[in-house]
Amino acid sequence: LFILCSTVHALNNSTEILSPAIDSFISQTLKEWNSPGGMAVAVVRADGQGGWSVETKGYGVASANGSKITPDTIFPIGSNSK
Repeated sequence: LFILCSTVHALNNSTEILSPAIDSFISQTLKEWNSPGGMAVAVVRADGQGGWSVETKGYGVASANGSKITPDTIFPIGSNSK
């Protein structure tokens, strides 16, 4: 998560929120880690007019049957709430 946040900050001057560089970084990291699943990503940035710009994307598979992760996939929170 920290690496992703750092990458987003470094690319903050881009007009896209989830730029091709970030998209590639996430895909490559999941591949290098041999991740059997994936993740959903939300990038939120102030739009400069008092609002927020939000972009979401799913990466990988959600279950053993091969269904893909989408921005709307629900994940059990488990120990992440500690």
